[in-house]
Amino acid sequence: MRKWNAVLFVLAACVLLGGCQRIPEKGEQPPETFKLGEDVVIEDVDVSGKEIGEARALVSAHIREKIAGMSYTLRCDEADSPAVTLAASELPVTNNLEEALREASYLPRRNDTGAVRAFDVTFTLDTGAAKPLADSICDTFYSAPVDATAAFDETQEGYFTFTAERYGRKAEPEALLALLADAVEKEQTGELSMPVAALRPAYTEAQARAEHGLIAQFSTSFAKSPLNASGRVANIKKAASIINGYRLAPGEEFSINNVLGPRVAGSGWKKAPGIREGRYEQEYGGGVCQVSSTLFNTVLMADLTVTKRETHSWPSSYVPIGRDATISTGGPDFCFVNSSGQDVYVVAGTTSDKKLSISLYGRPLPDGMTIRITSKRVATLSSLGEEILLDESLPANTRDVYREARRGKKSKTYKEYYGKDGKLIEKKLIYEDTYRSIKGIVYVSADIYYGYDEEAQEVGP
Repeated sequence: MRKWNAVLFVLAACVLLGGCQRIPEKGEQPPETFKLGEDVVIEDVDVSGKEIGEARALVSAHIREKIAGMSYTLRCDEADSPAVTLAASELPVTNNLEEALREASYLPRRNDTGAVRAFDVTFTLDTGAAKPLADSICDTFYSAPVDATAAFDETQEGYFTFTAERYGRKAEPEALLALLADAVEKEQTGELSMPVAALRPAYTEAQARAEHGLIAQFSTSFAKSPLNASGRVANIKKAASIINGYRLAPGEEFSINNVLGPRVAGSGWKKAPGIREGRYEQEYGGGVCQVSSTLFNTVLMADLTVTKRETHSWPSSYVPIGRDATISTGGPDFCFVNSSGQDVYVVAGTTSDKKLSISLYGRPLPDGMTIRITSKRVATLSSLGEEILLDESLPANTRDVYREARRGKKSKTYKEYYGKDGKLIEKKLIYEDTYRSIKGIVYVSADIYYGYDEEAQEVGP
């Protein structure tokens, strides 16, 4: 009788405890029908006495609800930052619920401590699976850097307007994944500071201003006669306006004949004195040599490379000897190459006091250096005299000078380099020019040519 009472007691205990079942060994996977013991809570869900499958379903529903309530607003600290809102449910989040269920199954059926036996579920971001989404978000935050610019504007002091550079930004997917993984693990929600790196522009406003300064400037005057003839002045102003604002890229050659174009009546050029065959003749575009000569001096002072230059038949009055550069349509040209390594701009114009001023803007000479051009006459050549020619159409006692006799000259031109302290660094000879003597040509009337007065001759019978 006592034996049966013991059996009945055990059966009653099994019924009260949810049935007789073996507690799994550590590391063993419990069956789905295994019932958990007393006072078991997983992720705030009471699963006491629940079968593994039922407990999993209850806790999984709680986890889904929790994740559904988690979201992130990604924004960086910049004023123009976009905002990206991302729900945690969009992320590949994993958890350790199965591990918690196994650990709970290893507990004794009875809880003699009276304390709740709680298990937390941890959330983990699958960074590999989340990488494409992170790449897409980072693309949203990408902003390319913008270089500074400089634009020629003759209405501005200094002749240029500048726009400032703008930094760009770049977000690294790895940094974003680390940020999201931390937020998921801590079950955070709300705004997150997007990790971005600044992208430096290649060209700054400071660089632009430094590379668009005055390199050199030279002026000549056309205030006195015959330089101030109206047609000549009009040609000077026209030529200056054409070359004004011209930009030369590094390595580009400037040809003033090509830039000005043919000097013909149909192009708006005026007739003015120009030198041809050793004498002044009226021609379209006369006077433009003052522009080419002024530019020549500016180019020398800017230390650019002259590739083509010829002197006039005799020294010009508007520049010192050896510092002129003659040009003509279809003839001599003045050319130079932008050897500075940066863009060079030509600024040319005339003033109310009848001066022609030409400046070159770009990267100034290094270390505050300046260049001075000097020249001197070193010899005067012998005169070739005059050639007397008969012109029987001339009235008696008349001399008509077709070409003035001129004694030639030789000159030397120097380039002097000065430091920012004003001290001479170097002086070098750059040109040795020869202005050849010119034989005069004079047409005379018959009386002078033959040496007698025709009117005084006696008429024979």
